Amino acid sequence: MRIAAADGQIQTAAKGDKLFPGQKVITGRQSRAVLRFRDGSILTLGPDGEFAVKQFAFSPQKSGLKKDMKVLSGAFRYISGFAVKRKDVTLRTPVASMGVRGSVVEGVVSENVPNFVNVPQGSAQMSVDGASVNVKGGQSSIGVAGRRPTPPTAVPTEVRAQAIQFIQKELGEDLPPLPELTAEEMKEDAEANRQALALQLTEQPDATGGAPVQPLSPTDDFVPAPTPGQMSRLLDHLERVAQLAGQLFDRVVAQAWAFPLISEAQAAGQEEVLEAVNLLTEAAQLGLLSLPEGATLTGEQRQFLAQAAAAFPQAAAVIQTHVARQLNVSTQTVTTSARQVTAATARNAANQTEVAQVVANAIQAVQTVAATTPTQFTNVIVTTAVQETNAPDATKAAAQISAVAAKADPTIAATAAVSAVNALPAGQQAAAAARIGATTATSAPERAAEVAAAVARQQPTEAAKIGAAITQVATQKKPTTAEQAKAAADVAVAVAQTNPAQAASIGAAIAKIATQATAAKATQEGGDSAAAQAKAAADVAAAVAQGNPTQAAKVAAAVTKATGTANATAVAAAVSTQAGVAQAAKVAAAVAKVAPTQASQIAATVAQSAGEGVNAGAIAAATAQASGAPVADVAAAVAQASNTTAEAVQQQAAQAQTEVTEAVQEAGAAEADANAAEADVNAAATEAETTQAEAATDANEAEQAVDELPVQQNQDQNQDQNEDQQDTFPDPVTPTPDNASAS
Repeated sequence: MRIAAADGQIQTAAKGDKLFPGQKVITGRQSRAVLRFRDGSILTLGPDGEFAVKQFAFSPQKSGLKKDMKVLSGAFRYISGFAVKRKDVTLRTPVASMGVRGSVVEGVVSENVPNFVNVPQGSAQMSVDGASVNVKGGQSSIGVAGRRPTPPTAVPTEVRAQAIQFIQKELGEDLPPLPELTAEEMKEDAEANRQALALQLTEQPDATGGAPVQPLSPTDDFVPAPTPGQMSRLLDHLERVAQLAGQLFDRVVAQAWAFPLISEAQAAGQEEVLEAVNLLTEAAQLGLLSLPEGATLTGEQRQFLAQAAAAFPQAAAVIQTHVARQLNVSTQTVTTSARQVTAATARNAANQTEVAQVVANAIQAVQTVAATTPTQFTNVIVTTAVQETNAPDATKAAAQISAVAAKADPTIAATAAVSAVNALPAGQQAAAAARIGATTATSAPERAAEVAAAVARQQPTEAAKIGAAITQVATQKKPTTAEQAKAAADVAVAVAQTNPAQAASIGAAIAKIATQATAAKATQEGGDSAAAQAKAAADVAAAVAQGNPTQAAKVAAAVTKATGTANATAVAAAVSTQAGVAQAAKVAAAVAKVAPTQASQIAATVAQSAGEGVNAGAIAAATAQASGAPVADVAAAVAQASNTTAEAVQQQAAQAQTEVTEAVQEAGAAEADANAAEADVNAAATEAETTQAEAATDANEAEQAVDELPVQQNQDQNQDQNEDQQDTFPDPVTPTPDNASAS
C-alpha cells in the first residue's frame, strides 16, 4: 500500500501512518487498507483501490461532524463512528455522491462497471448528475453517469448478492484487529476535537506543517503523474533487479515500457472486477437498471432474470446473512468509537464541563443509531468517562457524569447511575452509591424509583441509605404533600423489591425522610403537618408491605418506630389493608408492641381495615398480649369497631390461640428488628440530608453544561455557515494496512 502526496511524492505506507490533506491512499493487487478517523469511523479499501479525504472536522463537544471523502476505485466499506447530532458525511465516486446518514455504506468502484452501492445498515442518499434516490438499510442502488440512480426496489436480488459477495471477497466481513490508541494519540485527538468545526476546516496545517492546503474539487485528479525524480528512482530499482539477475539493463527501453506495464496491470484488475460482477454489467447493458417505473420487461430481460435466479438460488440468503453480520460489525465500531472518543476527552479535559458536554450530546444523538441501543451505549460511555476521568474527586465526577446522561435522556437514568457506580474502584462503590443515585435522580426526578432500585440492586447492603438519599431528592421536587408521599412510596417499594430481607429497614428509612419532607411542606403551606406525616408514613409502609406481605408486621413496626408513635394507627390500618386477613393480627400486635399506649385504637382500626373474614378476637388478644394492655379494654374497642360484643370477641380469641401465639411471637421479633435497625435508619436519614446537598450541587453543575448545549450548537452552526467553507483538510486519519507487504 502506498500514500501519494499532492506534489507527486509516493511512499510505502506502514501501520499507524497518518493520512494528511492532499494525500491519497493507493492499495496494490494483494493489499487492503483500513483507515480509522478521529470520530472512530472506519473506511476499508480493497485491492487496487484509491481513496482520498477532501474534508474532515469532528467535535464531540459540539456534536458535529463534517466529512467529504472520495473513492476513485476499488471495493470499499464505510462504517459510522461516534454518535453526533449534526453530521454532514459525503462519500463520492467518479460517478456518484452519497450523503451518508447511517451506519454502514459499501460498494464497488471500477472503470467500465456501474457504481454499486449497498447500505446494510442506516441510510444514504445517492445522487448522480443531480438526480437522487434514498437507499435504506438492507437496500442497494446503482449509479451510471448521465442516468438517475437505480431505485433500490429495481435492483435485482441476484445482482445485489453477487456484488455483495465480491465486496466480501475484497474486504472480508469483519474488521481486522485494530491497535488501541496510545496516550499520545488520545491527547492529539482530544486537542483537535476541542477546536470549533469551522476552525478545523480552515486552519489546520498540512503534513509539512505549512499553510493549509488548497481545496480539491470532486472531479480533481488527486494524484498527478510521477515526477522525473520518481521515474528515476523506479528505473534505479529496476536496474538493480536486472544486475542481481545477471541481465543487461537499458534505461531508455525500460522507461518506454514502464507505464504500459502499469496500465496492463490495472487492466487485468478491471477484468477481474468485470468477471466478478458480470450480472451487474449485463443488467446495465440490458437496460434493467434504468427502466421507467411500470415499464414492461422485454423477453431478453425476462430471460436474463430467470437465468440469474436459477444460477443464484441462495441470493436472498446471502444478502440477509450479510446484513446481519454488518450490524454486528457496526455495533462493534460504534461501541469502540464511543469508548475511544470518551476516553480521549476524559483523560485530557481541561474541566468536567468538556466531559459533560461530550456525554450529554452522545446520549441524545445515539437515539437515532440503529447499530446499538441507548442502554448499551450509555453503559459504554458513562463507564469510560468515569474510569478515565482526570478529576481529583472521582465520586463527584461519577455523579456528575451520571447526572448529565440522565438529563440528556431520562429513560436511561438507571443505567447511567449503575454504570457510574460500577466504574469506580470496588472499594469506593458502596460509599458512593447513594450520592450517585441521588444526583442522578435530581436530574431525572421522574425516574427516581427506577434509579433507586437499580443502584440498590448493585449495592444491596446500602439499600436503605440509597433509598433514603433518593427519597430526599425525589420529595424535594414535588409541589404537594400528597405527591411527596407517593414519590416516597414509589421509591420504597422499588428498593424493597430488590432486597426483601431488608424491607423493614428500607421502609423505615424512607418513611422517616418522607415524614420530614411532608411536615416541612405542610408547615410551609399552613397545612396540617401531623396529618401529612401520618399519610406519608402509612403510604410508604403500605407500599412496602404490599410487595412483601410476609414482612408486613415487621415493616409496620419499623416504620412506626422510625416516624413516631403518633403515626401508629395510620400505619397499622394501611398495612393491614394491603397485607390482608392472614396478617391482620400480626400487624396489630407488632405495631402495638412499639406503641403500647395506643393498643386499643390500633386493634380497633386493624379489625375494621383488614377486610371481611378477619378474626377480631385474635386481633384483640394478640394486641393486648403484645402491648400489655388490659384485654377487656382492647376487646371492647375491637367489639365496637366490629359491631359486636366484647364477650363475642373474647370467645373468638379463646378459639384462636394458635394464631394469637404466632402474632405475639411475630410482634416480639418485629420490635427487636425495629430496635436493631433504629441506628441504621437514623444514620441513613442523616446521611441523606448531606447527600441531598451534595447531589444538588453536583447536579446543578452538571446540568449547566447540558443546558448550554443548544446555545453552543447554534453558535457553532452559525459560525460554520458564515465561514467561506474552504475545503481544507483539517486533521489526519490513520491508515492501517491489513497486509504489511502491500504494494
